[in-house]
Amino acid sequence: MTKTKKIITFSVIGVIVAAVLITLSAIFAFLNWNGFILKGFEADFEKAVQAEGFEILETKSVYGKLNGNGNGINYFSAALIKADEKDVEALIQALEAEFEVAKYYKQENGKIATVHNEHFPLEYEISLNENETYYTVYVFESGIKGSNPLDPKGH
Repeated sequence: MTKTKKIITFSVIGVIVAAVLITLSAIFAFLNWNGFILKGFEADFEKAVQAEGFEILETKSVYGKLNGNGNGINYFSAALIKADEKDVEALIQALEAEFEVAKYYKQENGKIATVHNEHFPLEYEISLNENETYYTVYVFESGIKGSNPLDPKGH
């Protein structure tokens, strides 16, 4: 094999490897796009809760077809906080201005079970002190502009 043929062979192999890497990167980004949106959704939620003066003990978030039938990408984020119920109600009013659904409930155990995440139950990892009062504050969006509708989690 001549030197010119070796250079051409390595060049062709390099182009093929680059094409495969670019294709795999595009597929990875396409399949994880909604995960990136979820991170932003969760960050917006945390900022809104903290802006109202609450300390978040733990958060859990998920996206996919979270409830009901059919197809679609939904987003859900929950935060565990310690507060008075009156303060939590004021927080919910503030969150309702930013999110489609904003609700809360008194947290008795580690499970996060709402009608908004029935297909994807979540659980806090933190141990709850039975002498303390905890609330789960959660937000839900039935769809966010720019979501990838072809994501397998939406079906």
